[in-house]
Amino acid sequence: MKFTLSWLKQFLDTSASVTEIAQSLTAIGLEVEEIIDKAADLQKFEVAYIVSTKPHPSADKLKICEVETKNGNLQIVCGASNARAGIKVVLANIGVEIPNGKFKIKESNIRGEKSGGMLCSEEELLLASESEGIMELPKDAVIGESFTKCYGLDDPVFVINVTPNRGDALGIYGIARDLAAKGIGTLKELEIPKVKSTFSSKIKLNIKDKEACPLFTFREIRNLKNKPSPDWLQKLLKNIGVKPISSIVDVTNYMSYSFGQPMHAYDADKLRGDVVVECAMSFPRRRESIIPNNEKITEENNNKVILDSRLRGNDIGEWSELHALNDKKYLLNESDLVVKDENGVQALAGIIGGNSSSCDSNTTNILLEAACFNAKMVAASGRRLQIDTDSRYRFERNIDRNFTEKVLNIATDLILSICDGGEVSEIVISGEKEPAKKTLDFPVDYLEKITGIKLTLLLHNEANKGEFVGNTEHSTAAYKEVREDASTRLTPKLPLEASYVKGLNIKGIEAILNKLGFVTDVKNEVIKVTPPSWRHDINILEDLVEEITRIYGYDKIESIKLPELEQDNNRLRDHKRISSFKRILASKGYDEVVTNSFMNSRDAKLFTELKDELFLLNPISVEDDYMRPTIVPNLLDIVRKNLARSIKDMAFFEVGPNFLDLNNEATYLAAILTGSYNNKNPHSMGRSYDIFDLKSDLETVFDYAGLSIEKCIVSNQATPLYYHPTRSVNLALGKNLLGHFGQIHPKILKHYDIKEEVFAFELNITNLPISKAKFGKRDEFIISDYQANFRDYAFIIAYDQPVGEIISYINNFNKKLIKSVILFDIYSGDKLPEGKKSIAIRVGLQADDRTLNEDDLNSFSKDLIAVIEQKFQGTLRVYTR
Repeated sequence: MKFTLSWLKQFLDTSASVTEIAQSLTAIGLEVEEIIDKAADLQKFEVAYIVSTKPHPSADKLKICEVETKNGNLQIVCGASNARAGIKVVLANIGVEIPNGKFKIKESNIRGEKSGGMLCSEEELLLASESEGIMELPKDAVIGESFTKCYGLDDPVFVINVTPNRGDALGIYGIARDLAAKGIGTLKELEIPKVKSTFSSKIKLNIKDKEACPLFTFREIRNLKNKPSPDWLQKLLKNIGVKPISSIVDVTNYMSYSFGQPMHAYDADKLRGDVVVECAMSFPRRRESIIPNNEKITEENNNKVILDSRLRGNDIGEWSELHALNDKKYLLNESDLVVKDENGVQALAGIIGGNSSSCDSNTTNILLEAACFNAKMVAASGRRLQIDTDSRYRFERNIDRNFTEKVLNIATDLILSICDGGEVSEIVISGEKEPAKKTLDFPVDYLEKITGIKLTLLLHNEANKGEFVGNTEHSTAAYKEVREDASTRLTPKLPLEASYVKGLNIKGIEAILNKLGFVTDVKNEVIKVTPPSWRHDINILEDLVEEITRIYGYDKIESIKLPELEQDNNRLRDHKRISSFKRILASKGYDEVVTNSFMNSRDAKLFTELKDELFLLNPISVEDDYMRPTIVPNLLDIVRKNLARSIKDMAFFEVGPNFLDLNNEATYLAAILTGSYNNKNPHSMGRSYDIFDLKSDLETVFDYAGLSIEKCIVSNQATPLYYHPTRSVNLALGKNLLGHFGQIHPKILKHYDIKEEVFAFELNITNLPISKAKFGKRDEFIISDYQANFRDYAFIIAYDQPVGEIISYINNFNKKLIKSVILFDIYSGDKLPEGKKSIAIRVGLQADDRTLNEDDLNSFSKDLIAVIEQKFQGTLRVYTR
């Protein structure tokens, strides 16, 4: 947001310096990013007058100018086509440095003719990106006067950062109100002119969606002269970087910056019929009239058309189109709110007007609009169509629709005064003003509770006619004690009627809120506060605390030592656990990534069933409109982008939240693996990653958490649909689901245009049992003094039987004896019955208190074989000692 000091003083009576104003703005939350002083580099430029010109004898494009200055006449050689006698110009004398190019003017000889200075253009003075000739100053400019004073450049420009909740601060009047509340001057009373209508408008107004457009006002003005704006208005606009166009357009821009209310002026002679406000697809137009020969419009064949991939038409192919003021054409869909007449769409509501009804130098009759449009709809259309305008910026932050009609009157009065009068219709209105906002009950002690600011009061004795009996500073918690004692020696309602000396008090709180436009009513220790119509962001008590504190001064909050908090061991343990996971995966060659917690709903639909509550109401981008249910799609998107850049070997991980519904958010560790484990070289043929590489890395993570995959319940039932159905498993401890790992489904990879196999695991850190986490600290490892024994078993099992379930079962079969379980072979082929496979498992057995004899080993093997045959329908093929 930009504004000049003189513009601010139109609404604020202040003698404060630029520095004081800047410091106050930052203190109240309107951070000053920059103060632009254009006069600093242009102080030495002055106003001069071209007395006469003659052609240069040796150069056809040059002229020899006789220039009148405050120190006499000079001869200057100039190449500008508009250099001529009788105009006031900008002169750079010898020794002056030109901003554009940073060179100093020297007395020179140009093609045999002396030149004693330079006549400057806006481009050379860095006042414009380009210019066609030298600057021509107003006729009443004084010769010898400083150019900065003549051109209004001695007016400092403030550049402030306005937070999204402060739409009211996008008008200079709102900024002046805040500064007045801070004590930097007095807010000037705003005079709303009474404009007398001279005729009744025959144009009717029809708003078809009151939620999309809660208020729309306009009036017709006839017989205007749309001439250039007066110098004062042009200077204000130029100083903040807005190009003056014409009186009518400049007034609408002036209103937008002054009061935060965007306006639009239509050439009334170019309109036909009534004004209708509705969504774009309600106004159909045949596709053939927009796209010749049914040819699809793309950026390649028409760079002036912005085409959105979600555009939808009806069965006969009907569309809405806007040829906008920026000379681009936009195809609109049913989510875009438009203003139209019988000719078609005349404006994209709240964003940009149309070319077909724009005002030009020949405009004499206008329809002047001031309206309020739905902030979310304006924001969504602007993002989708990629249109950034000052109007959109204000509407999507909400405007004060209770002020809309007043702005229309102010603008009308200003246009009439600048454009030599005219005839005016009454205001045509459809919609309602902002209803009264909900009153908040603000307990006085709540301010101290949140900020620590204590109320200060001066006690006095009624019997002694105000003689002071004590100067005391109380916390609000002590008010009740003061009130109880008030019945004998103090006024009955002391906290409300006492005199105050320093610090903040109830009356001070009221004064702050009143100056900001809040309506207050004090009862006991509670202030009933009604926010003004322009403060859409005030909804809870904490909002009021912020308003009071930012005006009173954050610097006045006392610094206190923070209380010592009890250490949250669980949170500390979680932090250590996550740090351990990151370190171990990094040591395994994985790269950590951090992706957006949002994703495209079209992609999310491939991974889960969409839920309405997880859609974002106001997404940053149309491509990020859903809260991610899993980290995997974001990792796959990274894989896709890297493959497109010929990077094939990848290992990534991320720790972040998954959102299953509004009440179910869990922290997950997700990793993804694809490409080659090692490339072909003289010592190896190389191989690609497989699921066992991923499992090995996951086992290491489990080990650091004090867990073991072998002790988990491993199942391929009901694994997420984005995993391969027969090459993925769930991991659980009891009924507690810990995560999944496996190969990503080929259909998902096809959607992401990935042709390589991709493996992933997801670990729900929230569900990991904290009590068992070791964070890399291992129990003492005791080696048994007794002999270890190994037995190999080969079983024939069903082909679709997950081997992991059998391994997990064996690990838990006899924990006192079993020290290791290793799968060392899987076979399937012609030698086995159809639908069968053979697995070979080696089991390590060792007791801690004795040497196992042959009876012990045979009894164990008999029991194990029996349970495998019974539980998994396995058949023993080979058993070796």
